Amino acid sequence: MVLFFRISYYILIIPFLVYIKKLPKLCNSFTPKKCKPRYSNEEIIRLTNFLVGLKIPTSRNLCLKKSLILYRLLRENGLDVCINVGINASGQGNICGHSWLTLKGEPFYVSEEEKQARQFELIYAFPSKNDEVE
Repeated sequence: MVLFFRISYYILIIPFLVYIKKLPKLCNSFTPKKCKPRYSNEEIIRLTNFLVGLKIPTSRNLCLKKSLILYRLLRENGLDVCINVGINASGQGNICGHSWLTLKGEPFYVSEEEKQARQFELIYAFPSKNDEVE
């Protein structure tokens, strides 16, 4: 039940945080200070996918919202995932973005819709060698 409310809270505040913070600071603020495993990774992924999938009208960036929530909770569980952001420019001048997680350089938990991440050119990864996690 606590996990449900934590994920719901993040779903509601992330659009506001995206608006006021630059991505590196946002990712840094979502990096937990300590690992406190409380839930199984599968439970975190399943419940996050379910709640984000409800498409509560708080923002359009569902992949970023989902990636930030999973990044936070899985890192709390001791899983050293990284958050990635990429872009894909279509031939018609449209640019679209996507975010996803990686673990040891490989896409982590790649659902059918996230397989599209391989079509995106990586423009930002956190943490990187240049980022200081506070």
